[in-house]
Amino acid sequence: MAKEIELKFRVNDFSSIRKKLRALGGKCLWKGKEENWLFDTPDFKIRKGNQTLRIKTMGDTSLTLKTGKKVIQGAKVAEEDQIMITDVKIGRTILKKLGYRVALHYKKHREHWKIGKSYIELDTLKDGRKFVEIESTHKGIKNLARKLDLDFEASTTASYTELITKRILND
Repeated sequence: MAKEIELKFRVNDFSSIRKKLRALGGKCLWKGKEENWLFDTPDFKIRKGNQTLRIKTMGDTSLTLKTGKKVIQGAKVAEEDQIMITDVKIGRTILKKLGYRVALHYKKHREHWKIGKSYIELDTLKDGRKFVEIESTHKGIKNLARKLDLDFEASTTASYTELITKRILND
């Protein structure tokens, strides 16, 4: 079990962010299409319990359970249990046979960067919205956001699930 602390920043473009990441010694570890399947029970017990059960492909494939999600010091904090799986189809089949169903499936383009012990994601959603997500300590998020000239007024603790479903409901 690991604690995850993260904050997203809405941006118009990544070019200056990439330059600053490289200048700070950041390394792009992976980039490409990320695919997510969120699972729940028919009565949405997982979502109502403030949890997320997800299979994600990002080069490799993981099964993740996030619990105890809350906002602390302006960032989203959650407990995250994650294992790597070798076959996304078998993972989805197992979860479906256990009674879970796909509640949401979405794709995005992601660049996965690392600076020290911090991870920075440059994410582009299907509708073109761009976000910089920083996963670090509270202090690390604040420091990196300042160094990358990110605007805290444009930050959000919302999950991509919330951002995508809110957009769908408002369109």
